[in-house]
Amino acid sequence: MIPTAVDMAAAVRANGSKLIEHGILAESSWSAVNSLYADLKRQKDNEAWKLTVPREYAFHFNIVQNEKKIQFRPIVSVKGIDTDPKDKNIFKNLDISLQVSCIQSLHHARWHFDKANEEKGVFQAGPLFHMQFGGHGSDQGEDFWLKEPRWAHAPMDLILLLEAVTANFFTDKWLTSVRSDPTWCAYVTKSEKLCLSAYIEKVSKAIQISSDTVLSALWATPKT
Repeated sequence: MIPTAVDMAAAVRANGSKLIEHGILAESSWSAVNSLYADLKRQKDNEAWKLTVPREYAFHFNIVQNEKKIQFRPIVSVKGIDTDPKDKNIFKNLDISLQVSCIQSLHHARWHFDKANEEKGVFQAGPLFHMQFGGHGSDQGEDFWLKEPRWAHAPMDLILLLEAVTANFFTDKWLTSVRSDPTWCAYVTKSEKLCLSAYIEKVSKAIQISSDTVLSALWATPKT
């Protein structure tokens, strides 16, 4: 179920390269691709691996312009992804983010896809895996003041987030040049199995129980 570090290295190189070649990721993102590829290769054939993409080596997409002629750039970074084959939830740590940076400095937006923080065996309130709006990049000031809501969301790794950003912001290229590529799909499928298998199983079990709810089952501290 868990792709090895070498598998992930190959996925990063293949799918990252394809996005650069099709003018979706900026040329500067070669630094992120090559740095992450080398780091994952050093971890060899281990199913327990760590992945980080610091902001200085983030995956920068090319500039997009909306119907109001506002230009912005999607940027993906990873504070930390840490897998554990012995953990029923697969991820020991998960913190990956998408920042949409306005070129005219009018607005910025940031989303995190996280696993709930744990301290001394106690989880923060909210779904174990969630999506949350807020936080700040290096070009912004204070964090957005409201931390809630933390929306229940399936775990999202780098490969899946790159796909989601491509599909949303570069839709024409996604439809015509990306999603039908067999190599692309093969690596996305590995990440889907990594991120979704345990999550879907938990949801599937929860909807069979009339005395509980799916959200309760997905909460960091579900009913026992």
